[in-house]
Amino acid sequence: MPDEYINSEGEQLSAAALAPTLDVEQNPNNANANHIEVHRAVPLFLGTETYSSDDLFPQPLQEFQEQRADRAPLTTDGQPVYKQRLFWIRLLFVVVAAAIGGYIFLSFILEDTREPDASQVAALVALYESTNGTSWKFYRKNKWLSAEPVCKWNFVTCKGDCVTEVYLNHASLQGSIPTEIGNLKQLERLDLSSNTITGSLPSTLGNLSNLKGLILNRNNISGTIPSTLSNLNTLQFMGLNNNSISGSIPSILGNLSELKSIGLDHNWITGTIPSDLGRLSKLESLSVTDNDLTGSIPTTLGIYMGKLHLKGNNLSGMIPSTLGNLNSKLYYIDLVDNSLTGMIPTELGRLSSLSHLYVSGNDLTGTMPNEICMLQTTYGCASPYLGVDCEEVECPCCWLCCVDRCGDDCI
Repeated sequence: MPDEYINSEGEQLSAAALAPTLDVEQNPNNANANHIEVHRAVPLFLGTETYSSDDLFPQPLQEFQEQRADRAPLTTDGQPVYKQRLFWIRLLFVVVAAAIGGYIFLSFILEDTREPDASQVAALVALYESTNGTSWKFYRKNKWLSAEPVCKWNFVTCKGDCVTEVYLNHASLQGSIPTEIGNLKQLERLDLSSNTITGSLPSTLGNLSNLKGLILNRNNISGTIPSTLSNLNTLQFMGLNNNSISGSIPSILGNLSELKSIGLDHNWITGTIPSDLGRLSKLESLSVTDNDLTGSIPTTLGIYMGKLHLKGNNLSGMIPSTLGNLNSKLYYIDLVDNSLTGMIPTELGRLSSLSHLYVSGNDLTGTMPNEICMLQTTYGCASPYLGVDCEEVECPCCWLCCVDRCGDDCI
């Protein structure tokens, strides 16, 4: 601290003269080392002018600031280290952001420019030629076999350089499915429904190891169901309704653990219903109406599924009571026009979600169980939609053999 100070009138004053009137505290032990407190520093003889702490104590504060700066770590070029670190952090952020942006941009460009390999292109060309592609009908110009990239052909979907979907529903395809279709190894969905496809199902369909949906409904496909379909471990939906498929249902389809729906309605399928289908824990719907299936209904069916369509076959035996065992998901049962005998099992009354039960056109006897009549449907009706032969099965809750919602139409 300086020994002398000058007041507003130019008089020299010693530090001792200021001591009674100044309360100045420099506390080097304070948490803030740059802290200087000046509580009251304006004595009467200093006049009315205002002085800051810098006016009163210029040298001590300057020395303190220089000492404070001396403590900060510096780089070799004299800059504080924290500034250099901040620079590198910002630079790293810019580099990472640029890399991510470049990757997204390149992915977008490559997605549009990459083309399927020759084997995939050959499969699509074979499909075009074997189903009379020149007669296909689209609501816009046919781009197949044009100069357009393959992934821009009508209803062909790609991911990168792989064909993943071929959707030619209602496109007037005529002819057969070529064996080259098995070259589309990354295909996830094949939908050729509602056309005039003939011939049999090629065994090479079993090469489509990523297939999730095989939809070939409403064609004229004949022959049997190839056993190679059991290789389709990712298959979820099998739609072969309204064709002329014959032979039996391969029991090895019970290995397709991802299957959710099997549709084989209106074909010429014979044999029995494989009990192995009961192992399909994700199967929600089994529909095999209007075929020539024989034998009894497997006791393993209905454990997991919600819809069971067995109408119009030659099934015999009794309705298995196991259909009602601990299953709250089964809500639709259609067993009409078979050769079933015995009584309707009371265990079906355990199906809390049951809304449709059709069992007419069989040789059933007895009475509709009261446990079924007491079920409440999601539509708020007094009972599920029940259809029976009233001459053979007494059903006080069927509204004269009602087969429609809440008894609007009866037989």
